[in-house]
Amino acid sequence: MSAKPIFISMVLLALLAAGPAQADAGCSDAELPGLQEPDIDGSFRLCANPNGVTLQANLDGLQAGHAYTLWLFYWDDPAACGEACDIAHLFEDNPLAVVSRMDSGIAPRNGKLVLRGSVGGLQPSEGSMWWVAVNGHGEADFSDGRKLARQLMTPEDPDLGAPHLGNHVDGPSFTIAAFGAAPTP
Repeated sequence: MSAKPIFISMVLLALLAAGPAQADAGCSDAELPGLQEPDIDGSFRLCANPNGVTLQANLDGLQAGHAYTLWLFYWDDPAACGEACDIAHLFEDNPLAVVSRMDSGIAPRNGKLVLRGSVGGLQPSEGSMWWVAVNGHGEADFSDGRKLARQLMTPEDPDLGAPHLGNHVDGPSFTIAAFGAAPTP
């Protein structure tokens, strides 16, 4: 089953459930529940200040030995999406969101992983919105350095731009393991 229809449905649920808990000025905390890997229990903190944006995701319930990547989606003007922003807006000629890989890692035996990243200098617009996704890439392939690099450094989705964001030989090799959303703090 394609991840895209599931993703669109979960976006709406995440936006409804994300209620921004303002723990600190300039920061939003939100849940990062499992999507295609339902055992995941996670949360994230997104902070914006004059120096840029930082993101930290705390994940539990990951599959030991599997590769995961953390992705940040920035929607500068969500009103431009119409009723709601969805994954289809990422495939337009002039996409309404900007996507960045923030971090990656291989889950240890205890299934807990902290992933984090920053975008120095970014000044989010008022009313902007964020999605946070954790992609699962299956068991880390230590026997093939190029495959392992793809697992940890790309979305492994040729629809996003072959050959560097995924390739047609391997095909799509990811699940949307967890997903959350928050407004700009």
